Amino acid sequence: MSRIIVPGSVDQSILIHLHTTATGADAGIIPAANLTAFYWRAGDAPITAIPLSDLADGSAAHTDGGLVALYNGNYRLDLPDVVVAGGVDYAQVYLSGPTETQTGGGYTIDLGGSAVDQQPIPAARTAIVITKAGVGNVGERSLTLTVGELQPIAVDYRKLLPTNGRVTAVTCTQLTQPVGGSLTIGTTGYDKTQAKVPLTPDTAGTYTMECVATFADGAGQEAATVTLVVV
Repeated sequence: MSRIIVPGSVDQSILIHLHTTATGADAGIIPAANLTAFYWRAGDAPITAIPLSDLADGSAAHTDGGLVALYNGNYRLDLPDVVVAGGVDYAQVYLSGPTETQTGGGYTIDLGGSAVDQQPIPAARTAIVITKAGVGNVGERSLTLTVGELQPIAVDYRKLLPTNGRVTAVTCTQLTQPVGGSLTIGTTGYDKTQAKVPLTPDTAGTYTMECVATFADGAGQEAATVTLVVV
């Protein structure tokens, strides 16, 4: 049995099978106290034990070393985060019963995802503004700029990107300005996750600017509105 897990993931569980060595029949329900688990990460010299404890049922919250029989000799085993930490290509997990009457074959965890460009999407999804002065969420802070000074900013969309997505185009436009106000928006560039916007405020006042990023592979667009306070 095997599974691909992105390195550095937390609170991961696997489904591992136990059977009797004599007949090959599925193992029944065995308490955690009567089972032994350990793991080996590629390149490690020793194996490392996983202390086991019984979970109430299959819906129980993750507990490192938590174990519960689900069906037909299959057990849910909650892994300590260290098992799937980055730095190796794979890890092996083993589970066995008393005096070898029940045994689980090695379970392979593919950690080759360290070379995969994976973009997890956080629950709180928002663009981020990055300037020389610091970082802040769009809509939660304004930027203070100085009249006449070219000031590049970046609008980062990594929390809005689909998995493995990238920015392919960005358009920034001024939405509002004070009476008689003027703000020059230079040629906007972009990389995989960011819009790069050179700004030159010509007049003091409060402005708003919207940057619309287009994502690759038909993944749509996202708009970020930034408030600019020019002094």
